[in-house]
Amino acid sequence: INKVIEKEKIFKLSEDYITHLTSFNNLFENTIDVLEYLSVKYKLHIITNGFEEVQQKKLSRSNIEHYFKTVTNSEHVGVKKPNPIIFNYAIEVAKTNVKRSIMIGDNYEADILGAIDVGLDAICFNYHNEELHEDIKEINCLLEIKNYL
Repeated sequence: INKVIEKEKIFKLSEDYITHLTSFNNLFENTIDVLEYLSVKYKLHIITNGFEEVQQKKLSRSNIEHYFKTVTNSEHVGVKKPNPIIFNYAIEVAKTNVKRSIMIGDNYEADILGAIDVGLDAICFNYHNEELHEDIKEINCLLEIKNYL
């Protein structure tokens, strides 16, 4: 009987996670302005380690999904960032190459080091003020992207 209850609790917990997490869609300050600015000059894509269903709902409910041409999800690819397979898959799906692409991310290890390892240029959105290697391009607010792109 305990195992049945545990499975039911686990199922309910995972269902609630997907339902309620997507209700909290707080965008960083200036997100829309930066997406508008970038989308005129660049094709935008997402690489995420989040659950596919959760990420899709968050994009939709935040009203920003139309800015992105593709969303590469670790759940679909089978590996998470910083694994090079997910970056290479995303490049292929975007029909581009590493020389024509740049990764903008907020996780130093997964986003930035993962991108650099496959030859991508990278900018770290370091809103949490982490200590970064001096060679890493860094922004602390989204509008600073305009200094690089």
